[in-house]
Amino acid sequence: MALRAIALFIALIIIPACYAQELLPFTENFTKSEYHGDNQVWNVVQGNDNAMYFANNHYFLRYNGVKWEKYALPNKTIIRSVFVDEDKVYCGSYKEFGYWKRKNGKMEYTSLSKGKNLFWAMPIMKRFGKCFVMVIYFIFSRLMSFIMLMAQKQVR
Repeated sequence: MALRAIALFIALIIIPACYAQELLPFTENFTKSEYHGDNQVWNVVQGNDNAMYFANNHYFLRYNGVKWEKYALPNKTIIRSVFVDEDKVYCGSYKEFGYWKRKNGKMEYTSLSKGKNLFWAMPIMKRFGKCFVMVIYFIFSRLMSFIMLMAQKQVR
């Protein structure tokens, strides 16, 4: 009787533990030669199409789980931020702000800041120093992203 109780106790402890193993999430690492970009990623978002979008120094990268696509801004500046709203991927860069939209299987860029004097950091840099201006620029670019997005929603 005692032997059965011990066997039952061991069975109740060991058998559930065998089925309760914890699996790690699927992770895949890519080298620079695989995604054909730079080594620094500033921002990552997932779009409504389930593709991943990367602000990768001089490139805007799109990965759909199978294939990498690489795009560059017209002024070839470092891309710092990306933000998804419906079918548009907004992109912030040095003296450039706009959005990417997929047309005919390719991403096309539309500038929202072209011809507008939205960026005023240079005169301040002379007075306060480069580090201060970088912080102001980062805050300003995030704020402009939000303001432009809200303005576009109001127009609709």
